Amino acid sequence: MQKLLLSELINQTKDTIQPLNHSKSTLYQYDLAWKELSAYFRENGHVLFAEPLAQQFVSLSKDALDNGRIKLWRYK
Repeated sequence: MQKLLLSELINQTKDTIQPLNHSKSTLYQYDLAWKELSAYFRENGHVLFAEPLAQQFVSLSKDALDNGRIKLWRYK
């Protein structure tokens, strides 16, 4: 995979899903997830997308769901 800023990947994803006409609540959930992912990357000193770090974020999110720290709608 080519080196890509996480912010650019998120912007490309937003542009790609726009024609799908998701509900406002779905877009809100995506925005929350992207903000949390971006914060996680910054906290770990990354601005470029890194699959291992993204997998770690998903794993930690799953652990938070399993331990009742986040609700299912937030995990999706």
